Amino acid sequence: MRLIKVLLAAVVVVTGLGSVAASASPQGPWLPAVDLSAAGQNSDQPQVAFGDDGTAIAVWVRNDGTSNIVQAAIRPPGGAFGAGVDLSQAGENAGSPQVAFAPNGTATVIWSRLNGTHYIVQAATRPPGGAFGNPVDLSATGQSALNAQIAVAADGTATVVWWRSDGTNRIIQAATRPPGGAFGDPVALSAAGQTAYSP
Repeated sequence: MRLIKVLLAAVVVVTGLGSVAASASPQGPWLPAVDLSAAGQNSDQPQVAFGDDGTAIAVWVRNDGTSNIVQAAIRPPGGAFGAGVDLSQAGENAGSPQVAFAPNGTATVIWSRLNGTHYIVQAATRPPGGAFGNPVDLSATGQSALNAQIAVAADGTATVVWWRSDGTNRIIQAATRPPGGAFGDPVALSAAGQTAYSP
C-alpha cells in the first residue's frame, strides 16, 4: 500500500507504501514525517507548491477501492497539514495532478479525469484562506486530453496547457484565467494536421 508522506519547510512529498510528508524549518533539521493520505488504499503522484505567505498545498492521487481520486491537503503558515480533501469526483479515474499559487494566495489544482469515455482536463480553485471550489472542465469533451501543466504569472493570470486528440492527431491546447475571473474556452496552439507532444 502506498501512502503520501511530506518532508516540510522545504516540504518534500514522498511516495512510499503510502503518502507521507516531512518538513524542515529554514536552516533547521528535518522534522518527523507525517502521513497525508489515509491508510487503507494506495496513493501516488504527489506534488507540492508554496504560496508567498508560506502556505503549502500538497496534492496526490488516492485509490478509494473503486477509482483514483485527486486529493489535497493544506498547511497554513507555521501550522500543520490538515486532512486530505477530495478535489475530483468519485467513480471516474483522475490522475496527474499539478498545483500552483498566484501571488495573492489563490491556488489552482489541475488534473485529467476520465468521464467514462475520454479524459478531460479539470481545475479546482481555492481563494486565499478559503476552500477549494467544485471542479470545472477546461478541455472539450469528445476526445481525450492529457499531460496538463499549469503556470501562473506575476499578475495572477493562470494558464493551463495540455495535448488533446482532434480525432486524427494530438494538438496542444491552452486555457487562460485572468485574475479574479474564470477560465476561458480552450484555444489550439499547435498547427492542425500534425501530432504535437509534451506541452
